[in-house]
Amino acid sequence: MAEDELNAEEWVKKGVTLEKLDLYDDAIRCYDEALRINPKLASAWYNKGVALGELGRHQEAMVCFDEAIRINPENASAWYNKGVALKNLDRLDEALGCFDKAVKINPKDVDAWVNKGLSLGKLGRYEDEIRCFDEAIRINPNDDKIWYTKGIALHYLKRYNEALLCAENALKLKPNDPLNLQLKQAILKNIR
Repeated sequence: MAEDELNAEEWVKKGVTLEKLDLYDDAIRCYDEALRINPKLASAWYNKGVALGELGRHQEAMVCFDEAIRINPENASAWYNKGVALKNLDRLDEALGCFDKAVKINPKDVDAWVNKGLSLGKLGRYEDEIRCFDEAIRINPNDDKIWYTKGIALHYLKRYNEALLCAENALKLKPNDPLNLQLKQAILKNIR
């Protein structure tokens, strides 16, 4: 490894540490320094995109994810995060394409399945949304947030008995979570 590349990697590591401290602007400066040294360093592009996304600068984040993907088209995390940026910009059809690529590369990416489902729901494709949540639950049945989110979708479709099962599963995992409790109460009001 050339000395410049090592230095670029060190800048990325420093940036990641700063991101963990929520110092996103400082982290971005580190990634920029890494990219000045090595403009083809995919990890610098990717992490800069994540930091920009945390700052709500989704358009700029997409440019970084595009560059990370150009360097490494098999980077499922870059596809996923580009999808999140697009979803945040309400470019849902494009976001779906990114989530599809992310789960094709990494079929066990729960977050990609959930965000794909949420995007489908925003587009009114509720049955497809629920199928995505089912896949996420199949991968990780111990995440109460997925059960909760599926319960919300089923409640919206007035499939109250199925929604109640989801709320109860969420409550088994996190019995005192106020959102899980509220969901169950809302569903029970509609069943009575």
